[in-house]
Amino acid sequence: MTSGEHPAGGPLITEGDVLTLKPRDYCYGSEPVTFKVTFVPKGANLPGLEWVQLHGMMLHPDGSPWQEKAFLVRVQAVRENPGIRLEPDVRETGMLDG
Repeated sequence: MTSGEHPAGGPLITEGDVLTLKPRDYCYGSEPVTFKVTFVPKGANLPGLEWVQLHGMMLHPDGSPWQEKAFLVRVQAVRENPGIRLEPDVRETGMLDG
């Protein structure tokens, strides 16, 4: 696995991944946030990047969708704590628990 790959295989960040970030891991963060990635810009998985802008749906604690938002994310945080790579049916519903 290289620094630009997810432990489950493939790119480090893909649409549908669920990321949980600490406040220090995203720009202007004031509290932990969990979101489902809805857009990954071209080149976001290049190994040398320090920050990447991702678009995602913020999730309530029960996994239900809340609010669409853009996040400037520290790439090293994703390398240290990769997102949950959900199965396709979960990606479509937006629900973590079914």
